[in-house]
Amino acid sequence: MFDMLRLDPDDARPPYAQVVDALRREIEQGVLAPGAKLPTHQQLVTQYGVSVGTIKRALGELQGAGLIISRQGQGAYVRTRRSLLESVPQSFPADMLAGLWVTCYEFNSEGGIRRHADISRIIPQSSRRVTAKNYPPDPQTEGHVPSFRNEIEAQLANRHLIGHWRNVSDTRYFGSIHLAVLPGEAVMEGYYTGFSSDIKVDAMRWKWVRLDPVSLSGVELPQIVLKEPDVINELLEHSAYDAPLTLAAVVERGT
Repeated sequence: MFDMLRLDPDDARPPYAQVVDALRREIEQGVLAPGAKLPTHQQLVTQYGVSVGTIKRALGELQGAGLIISRQGQGAYVRTRRSLLESVPQSFPADMLAGLWVTCYEFNSEGGIRRHADISRIIPQSSRRVTAKNYPPDPQTEGHVPSFRNEIEAQLANRHLIGHWRNVSDTRYFGSIHLAVLPGEAVMEGYYTGFSSDIKVDAMRWKWVRLDPVSLSGVELPQIVLKEPDVINELLEHSAYDAPLTLAAVVERGT
C-alpha cells in the first residue's frame, strides 16, 4: 500500500518536474536503493495524484539522467551503478547555497570580449543537487538584446559545484560549469565552457557572490534594474571572500 504524497500547489514547476525531484530524492537518500524496482505507473499515479502521462514523462526524465533503467515488460529499476560524481562526498548540504547570488562572466563576441551580469536564484533539489536561473530581474548582457537568460542544473562534489547550463533566450548556447565554493559559502569562483561553434569550445571565468537576504526585504525583483556588467564585474572582483553583497550595491538608484 502506497501513501498519498501531495505535490506542492505553490510550486510553479509543472507536476512532472515535482515528481522527478521527489523520486530523485528517494533514490539519492537510499529510500529507493540501487537495483530496487520502482512502483508501477498506476501506483505512482495514486501516490502523487497525477496522470499516467505525467508519470511517464517523469520516468523518462529520470532515465535520461541515468538514475533509472526500464526493462521491457518488467518495469523501471534504480540503476545499480552511481555516476562518478555521486561517489564523491559533498562537504555540506545543498541547502547552504540556497538563495540569490550576483554573478558575472565574460564571453567571446564578434566585437571582442564582453561581459554579462545577473542575479541568479539557486534552488536545492536534494541534499546535493541544485537548479538555478538568472531571471528575474532582467540580466545585463553587453551587446545583446534580449540579454542572456540562463538555467543551470548542478550537483555538489566536495566543495565544488559541477553541472551544465543552457541559454534559454538563445538556445544555440549551452555548456558546463565548475565552481569552487569558498569557505563561508558566500563566494563561488570557477569556469564555464560554452558552445562557440560546431568545432570550437570557449572556456571563461565565472564568479558568484551571495546577496545579503536582509537587503532584499520588500524588494520586487522584476522591478529592479542592474548596473552595467563592467561595474558589477569590478565590484565582484574586489569583494571579500566571506561577505555577501547588498542589493543596493548592484542596482541602479531609484529602482
